[in-house]
Amino acid sequence: MSTRSLVAQLTDRLVAHALTGARPGSPTDGVDLTSWKTGGVYGPVSAAIYFDGTAGATIGVPGGGVLGVELWGSKLGQWWLIRALRAGASIPIVSDTLGATEQIDEIGGFDRLFVAGTASAGTVTAQFVPFEVWR
Repeated sequence: MSTRSLVAQLTDRLVAHALTGARPGSPTDGVDLTSWKTGGVYGPVSAAIYFDGTAGATIGVPGGGVLGVELWGSKLGQWWLIRALRAGASIPIVSDTLGATEQIDEIGGFDRLFVAGTASAGTVTAQFVPFEVWR
């Protein structure tokens, strides 16, 4: 017997932050995931990151970084490196109307998320939209 999964994006819970070129340093950096949790405890373990720019740009390594664009999560009073996005490759933003996206699956249990990367031009925003999965 196979099990079918139902997946929906919860666009009403979108949270976003502008890339600063730095890694997280403050407990309030990035985005707060409180609105993603139900009953104050359970939350999505998967989300999409949408990168939106004000101009064509490339997102590369943050200051002090060497892995590529980095995804960080905050839990237990500190920031933790989750992984490099796009397997370490730069992320292209084609124009102000053509962005980029990536699905992330390692976010369960984190209270905040932060994308560390440097935009070559304009302002780039990382928008996070959680997935709701029912099995």
